[in-house]
Amino acid sequence: MANYYLDIETTGLNPETCKIITIQFQELDSITGEAKGELVILKSWESSEKDILEKFIEIGRASCR
Repeated sequence: MANYYLDIETTGLNPETCKIITIQFQELDSITGEAKGELVILKSWESSEKDILEKFIEIGRASCR
């Protein structure tokens, strides 16, 4: 099982009015905890909240294969 660092930045805690602005993740070594893969940062200001969520799901599905 892989270990990951995951950070989701939002504009607040209310899902009705607040938005996800970044999703960051990186695979970590399961023994040492050191970075194993590249740090991926998906930014809503470069596309949209919907686009970064779709990209995050797409990457996640691809890594499970």
